[in-house]
Amino acid sequence: MGCYRKEEKRSDGSDALSLAERVQRLEDRQAVEAVLVSYARQVDARDAEGVAELFTEDGQLQVPGASPLVGRARIAKVYGRLLGALKSSTHVVSNFEVTFTAPDCAAVTCVLWAWEGFDGFLHFGGAGNRFSFGRYTAQLVREEDGRWRMTSLAISFAGQEGGAE
Repeated sequence: MGCYRKEEKRSDGSDALSLAERVQRLEDRQAVEAVLVSYARQVDARDAEGVAELFTEDGQLQVPGASPLVGRARIAKVYGRLLGALKSSTHVVSNFEVTFTAPDCAAVTCVLWAWEGFDGFLHFGGAGNRFSFGRYTAQLVREEDGRWRMTSLAISFAGQEGGAE
C-alpha cells in the first residue's frame, strides 16, 4: 500500500480536492474513528475475537511492558486470557486526530480513559479496580473488502491506579 504520500492531490493531479473526494474523506475519517471506538467496545464486551478482527492479518498490538503481539491469531489468544480476568470494564475514547497519509492509509491518535473491575463486587473504590488514562496510536489501512483495519496499535498510559489484586 502507498501509505507514505503526504500531500493530497485530486485524481487529475491538481491541488484542490473535489467535493466527492472531500465527502469520501469525511466518510473515511468517520470509519477510521469507528475502528478505535469498536476496539474499546470489544474490550468492554470481553470479545477477544472481535478485538482481533479489527487488525489486519499481520497487525501488531503494542502494550506497555510487553513484546508486540503480532497477527490476529496471537492477539485473539492473548486477549482471550487478559479479558477473561475482567468482570467488567468501560473504555472511553475521544480527541481523535486523524491524518490520511494516502487515500487508503491513516494515522490516528486518541485519548483513552478506562475503568476495569476484576473482583466479584463491582465498585469504583478499593481493591480489584484499575483506572487508566492514556492514548491509543494506530495505523490503519483500507483492505480490499473495503473495511478499515489496524496495521498497528500502540497503547501508552499517562497514568494508572489500582489493578487486579
